[in-house]
Amino acid sequence: AGGMDLYYLYLNGIASAGLSQFYATNNYTNIKNGYGIFSSRYGVEINNVLLTTNSLDTLACGSLTGHLKFLPSILHPYYPACN
Repeated sequence: AGGMDLYYLYLNGIASAGLSQFYATNNYTNIKNGYGIFSSRYGVEINNVLLTTNSLDTLACGSLTGHLKFLPSILHPYYPACN
């Protein structure tokens, strides 16, 4: 199971299949500057958390999360890439 975004993707699939063409859209995505669905059944909003330059660079370029295509800080020498 997933969040509402998966439901919207499902509705978009039905519309694209011709059952409700009035509501059809191109490709449903909830990711800015990309395509895909980011969804969860559980969500928490945490305000006023600042990530340091090193934290952003580790998130973007680290061995555990580097493949997830986060952007490093704008101060990274190879921004927007990691190397």
